Amino acid sequence: MQLFSKIKDEVFFARKMIQYRYGPRGWYRYIKHKFFPVFLTRRAKPISLPVNTDFEWHILSHKIGLWMTYWTIRSFMHQSGLVPRVIVHDDGTIDAETAKMFESKFANVTVLLRAEANRQFSQLQLPEIIHRARKSKNFYILMFLDHFFLSNSKRVMVSDNDVLFFDRPGEIIDFMVGRSSVDAMYCGGWDEGRNELPVDDEYKNKYRDVVDHAGRLNSGLMIFDKSKIPVERIAEYFEHATDLDDHLIEQSGWGMILSQVPHAFFPEETYRLRGGVEKGVIFKHFTKPRRHEFFAYGIDEVRKRSGM
Repeated sequence: MQLFSKIKDEVFFARKMIQYRYGPRGWYRYIKHKFFPVFLTRRAKPISLPVNTDFEWHILSHKIGLWMTYWTIRSFMHQSGLVPRVIVHDDGTIDAETAKMFESKFANVTVLLRAEANRQFSQLQLPEIIHRARKSKNFYILMFLDHFFLSNSKRVMVSDNDVLFFDRPGEIIDFMVGRSSVDAMYCGGWDEGRNELPVDDEYKNKYRDVVDHAGRLNSGLMIFDKSKIPVERIAEYFEHATDLDDHLIEQSGWGMILSQVPHAFFPEETYRLRGGVEKGVIFKHFTKPRRHEFFAYGIDEVRKRSGM
């Protein structure tokens, strides 16, 4: 079943490559970056920059996604000049040897293996509903609970590993040094479409003033002041969740929690969830319908713009 799903995805991406008229160079890049990630990661240039800022960045990755993660991290550090402590969370597919290899590529990166994350989380004194929620069959919930509760800085950045930075992220820099009037920023804000929040009507009615923004959140990139978010709000979200295994339980959770503090959306014209990366675009989230672009031109565009 999993093999069939992978084949179906590749057929979809091949059709998109044909639809957007990629030439031989685009196909070469796609094949190289998509199908030889571990080989390329092992050969990647180490970046030995010391930590120069006090916020943490948390990213969930699988083993074959570490090549994407490498460029996510490298592009941000180059464009921002910030070198945070980065914790790459293992989804359960990264072995100890691969983790050590990836850590050797950055002086500021730690790979948190799933077993160690489980051990650390089990020792936290948290409401039982939170521990129960973490056992959900939907592993994306780790992007919510582990990224929040296993972070150790006041200001935190959370992102997917299918994102790239193409210009200076001034909004993030200002937030991390305290030059912001909000306590959270995240992607989203488009007019059409909302996430279906898997919570009961009582909870929606209580927070009806923020439900709209919560439903617009895309968890591909978020920054927040952790000190402004009490544990009780996260417990309350899960107490009113209608299905802990819902595929949107993580993204909706971020939406409801971050929308309850003073917040703002990243500017859509420069922090893109759709469209290209023409001049002036700072950030692009290569969501699944356009995931092929990360490989076909995204990595090479990052290299070109930064002189890597």
